[in-house]
Amino acid sequence: MSYIGRGIDQIDNISTLDNLSFNGSSTTFNLTQNSVAFVPVSADALQIQIDGIIQSGNFSVSGSTVTFNFTPSGSSVCNGIKHFGVGVAFTPSSGSVTKDKTNFVSTSSSPGLEIKGDGTTDGTLQLNCSQNSHGIKLKSPPHSAGASYTLTFPNDDGTSGQALTTNGSGVLTWADAGGANTPNFSATRNSDQTGVSDNTETKIQFNNVQYDTASGWDSSNYWWVVPSGQGGKYYISWSAYCSGGGYAFIDSVNLLLYGGGGTNAIDVVSHSSHNSNFDLGIFKGSGIYSLSVGDKINVYASINVDGGTARIDGSGTWDYTHLQLFKIIE
Repeated sequence: MSYIGRGIDQIDNISTLDNLSFNGSSTTFNLTQNSVAFVPVSADALQIQIDGIIQSGNFSVSGSTVTFNFTPSGSSVCNGIKHFGVGVAFTPSSGSVTKDKTNFVSTSSSPGLEIKGDGTTDGTLQLNCSQNSHGIKLKSPPHSAGASYTLTFPNDDGTSGQALTTNGSGVLTWADAGGANTPNFSATRNSDQTGVSDNTETKIQFNNVQYDTASGWDSSNYWWVVPSGQGGKYYISWSAYCSGGGYAFIDSVNLLLYGGGGTNAIDVVSHSSHNSNFDLGIFKGSGIYSLSVGDKINVYASINVDGGTARIDGSGTWDYTHLQLFKIIE
């Protein structure tokens, strides 16, 4: 009965090899395709027909050679050799899977491509040079780290000198590398703050925010709040332009930096007249402080005047009354 179905040459990934010539003494022959050495994926991938009979189980392959376990006669005829390649039922040969034969598709639950470890070595992706003589590797963290996260790259390639930074949730953005000292903040008092009670700690109401890269300023409470993920060591500078008002003399000034919940003094700058009366002065403090997420930074002044009414003078464009800070390290 004739074969019913699609012709074998219509099946995908079937190769036709060059026929063999027999001399009656040789059992090993070279496999070629268009006169070029051909390496089959296995003996099972070959269909060899001699004198009209398909050979089965009576030959082996090694590299590009086939060895029969019998000696074909010199009058025998090789009627054809078919190689059943990738996509039929056999392991693909090295280098046979090209980009044109792949189509990796990611879904919401699985990646398009997964590089696995072998039980002792972590999954590694290597990017080779043009000659494939060396390359760089992207390697997974060790099993002991229990790491499972996704890094999402920016929408563009950034600008010269920038580096990738993360928001703490794996979303990467470009930022200036080194020296940025973010977050950073600066605010001043650009008009006089009156109604300051004598010898009483009074919160300075900074009313001119010059910059605030992390949007940490609370204008209702006049304090800067350390944003989420931004705890660390900060350099802080603060100052106040204090006046006795109406040329009254100032006996002493305490300038206090508050942190924590906004009610704890973390540093104090004190000055007294020592009988050398003065009616105004600029008092300053600065230092490096460890801040935690949620800490509230503000400045208080306690002005003790000898008559008159104390006030905190606005500094105009000179920033005499200011609160400035920037992050140094984690």
